Amino acid sequence: IGTDLHDRGSYYAYVEYKHMRDFYHQATGHGEHIVDGEDQDRHLEDMPVGAFAIMPPHALQEFEERYGYLNLQFVSYRPGYYDVIQQNVNKASGVQHLLNHTGWKPEELVSMGDNDNDVPLMQFVGLSYCMADGSEQAKAAATRIAPSAEEEGVRVVLEQLFLNGAE
Repeated sequence: IGTDLHDRGSYYAYVEYKHMRDFYHQATGHGEHIVDGEDQDRHLEDMPVGAFAIMPPHALQEFEERYGYLNLQFVSYRPGYYDVIQQNVNKASGVQHLLNHTGWKPEELVSMGDNDNDVPLMQFVGLSYCMADGSEQAKAAATRIAPSAEEEGVRVVLEQLFLNGAE
């Protein structure tokens, strides 16, 4: 499990630290941002802004047994990859917080996504797009389907919405 940029600009690996550091270094060229988080009790007291987990589904039960009292939810965004968030926190609740400060209304917003972690926001906004290669749950939640990421779906939708299809 890694926490996403808490207050020290690092990712804390709670299990398999060396593996996570090596994986991150291979993927980004920077392993120094991975910190051994096993003894970082402050994360158990004060949750970071966001966290993620890369682990097989059976490991969720082990985590729940050890840290279940934290009442966290694991939202899959691809097999074996999870957003780890507090109960009742998701992309929609984050946008609602923003709306509280702007005066905008949900029906005035557009969202795009492709996975289960995007579903609450897709259901919250007035117009939502799921990429054609998105998860079945995200497709069901979206009001429209966009071309896949490989087909530059985000660009296509933005041009249709804001540039009237201009190239």
